[in-house]
Amino acid sequence: QLPIGGLCRPLLEEMAGLTKMTARVAICEDGFPVFIERVDGPGSVRFHTPLGQREVPYASAAGKAILATMSEPEVRALCQQTGLQARTAHTITDVDSLLDNLALARGHGFAVDDEEDAEGVICVGAAFFGYDGSCAGAVSVTGIKGDLPAWRMNELGQTMRRYADRVSGILGGGRYSDRARAIEARP
Repeated sequence: QLPIGGLCRPLLEEMAGLTKMTARVAICEDGFPVFIERVDGPGSVRFHTPLGQREVPYASAAGKAILATMSEPEVRALCQQTGLQARTAHTITDVDSLLDNLALARGHGFAVDDEEDAEGVICVGAAFFGYDGSCAGAVSVTGIKGDLPAWRMNELGQTMRRYADRVSGILGGGRYSDRARAIEARP
């Protein structure tokens, strides 16, 4: 019942200022990310990122961060429901490959959309948790990929992880590291 968008707005402004990318927050709605607040990064590049709509979870960093908190049977069921439609040449369209990608996201504490939703666009996101310990949503940043080196992707991921933990703290949900063992233990 908390106004998560309003609570996160100052954090999104910090994220956009720090990363120079567009920052967004999504709530988790039955495994789907629904973006509810956005702060555009500085500069003239703007991304068409509508708010209040369900987005496919398998092709966005926030969506994959949310999926990484779910069990394998839950992910498979959601993929069966949505299908894994190619959005770009980089979209993961095989459920086993997606599960491998989610295992990496679980291990890192953040997920990456490397041109999977839109050509030339990269997103990095991390899940946050509500007071009941369930995934409440994810924060993410979006920008032009260009020649972004791997170390910068990792740096962005760690930054998203810290901000997601701050959102979890606001919601009383605890840090990702506190939840990681329970998430990894799920079938």
